[in-house]
Amino acid sequence: MSFPILLAGIELVNIKVKELYKDLGYKSMNQYISQLSQDKKKSVGRIYSWLNIGQIYYKHQNDLKAIDFCEEDGPSKLLVLEQALIGRKTKEVFHNIKNLSYRDFLFYAQENKLLSSITEGVTEDVAADNGKNGSPGGKVHVNGKWAVKINPDLDEQTFSFLNRINLIAKDALEDGEKVYYLRVKDEHEYRLYEKALNNLIQKLRRKTGYIDKPKKSS
Repeated sequence: MSFPILLAGIELVNIKVKELYKDLGYKSMNQYISQLSQDKKKSVGRIYSWLNIGQIYYKHQNDLKAIDFCEEDGPSKLLVLEQALIGRKTKEVFHNIKNLSYRDFLFYAQENKLLSSITEGVTEDVAADNGKNGSPGGKVHVNGKWAVKINPDLDEQTFSFLNRINLIAKDALEDGEKVYYLRVKDEHEYRLYEKALNNLIQKLRRKTGYIDKPKKSS
């Protein structure tokens, strides 16, 4: 039987929030984790990872309980949940975190890596426009102006796909960059080519001496 990571994370959050480490004779949570690391023969970083898993679980506990998310579903997926939620409908993401393997969910979340530089203010604007559980979706602003709104009545897969494209385009436009798309047959083909294409782009940049343009200061 594998180590119960989700249970450990939840317990660590409970100890931190209620400051139970003081009852155990420790001055701080950091000190408690340091000792726990020695007792369990696990790295401090690993234990902080469990704590992070617990914190993310508590933040999204209503949605996670609704899908009966448990230890067997792979608690490490929670570490990329926030990234996976960017520009997607909540129902789709929680369906996938329950049903996809860890590797597939990690890939699914990493599809949003290009969106990671979206400013907090814009993200909040989009979340407010959606009005459901504070999750981003539907209405996209570029340089503070309303640019696009996706029809919320579209099926979830189509809605999420179009919304992610618009958010990536928004980010590129605000940074004075361009976005180009390569059409592929399906997700499997995309997986086959994505890494090779990224490596080729980096290789060509080094060869040609291309230097990325600096981001525009806000």
